[in-house]
Amino acid sequence: MINDTQTVFVAEFLRRIKSRPFIIGVLIGVVSLMALSRLPAILERAFGGSSNIIVVGEPQVTAPAMRLLKSQYHIEAELTPREITSETLKEYDAAAALLVTKDKSGLHVTVLAHDPGSMGPREIRRALLPLQLSLVTGESARQIEGVTNFPIDVRPVASKFTSADQAEMVRNVAYTLIFFLYLLILINSQLITSSVAEEKTSRIAELLVASVDPVALLSGKILAGAVLAVLQMVVWIGAAMLSGPSGSASSTAG
Repeated sequence: MINDTQTVFVAEFLRRIKSRPFIIGVLIGVVSLMALSRLPAILERAFGGSSNIIVVGEPQVTAPAMRLLKSQYHIEAELTPREITSETLKEYDAAAALLVTKDKSGLHVTVLAHDPGSMGPREIRRALLPLQLSLVTGESARQIEGVTNFPIDVRPVASKFTSADQAEMVRNVAYTLIFFLYLLILINSQLITSSVAEEKTSRIAELLVASVDPVALLSGKILAGAVLAVLQMVVWIGAAMLSGPSGSASSTAG
């Protein structure tokens, strides 16, 4: 039975690895993963300008606001109060303009953006919170910023991970491998089913069953499918790793 299983495995493996669906599937997977690995860099180049802003208002308000905003946005210019139009944004290559004013309740911010969805009020509110508290309480914005930005240390306890970043990276890798495994199981199980159905339709199955034990026949096919799935995963992950560093590097440079 072992020899029959080995014979079926070798025959099925050689037939499937040379088949057009397997080759096309591998190529489609390689191209898709390479495209996905470069997608962050492409999106960064396409929408990188969404972090470019101009700050408009009185200098006594815009100066501390710019100091707080520069950690999240690229500030292209600081302008005195004026009417902001699309031509103004184009002139400074900015995606949005933040009109920062002071009223009785403290800080008031108006956002004028090409894409309102790219400028989240939550991020702006979080960045300018020390300035708002400073205006309300009368304390220095730097003092309030120092109080609100307290340190948080994350330390492992009886853990195999040395840092939160390492744990997050391992978790992402595990999720990715699980997704690939799920995808490959779906694809290769369908191919095995199609192979059995094809042999049954062409009446090759009767000839095979007459000469090979049915358990050995099915075991060989499943084993060949599993090996091909692992091979396909290795090729896909290798292509993603080869194309990944260039994409991430360009994204960082941008």
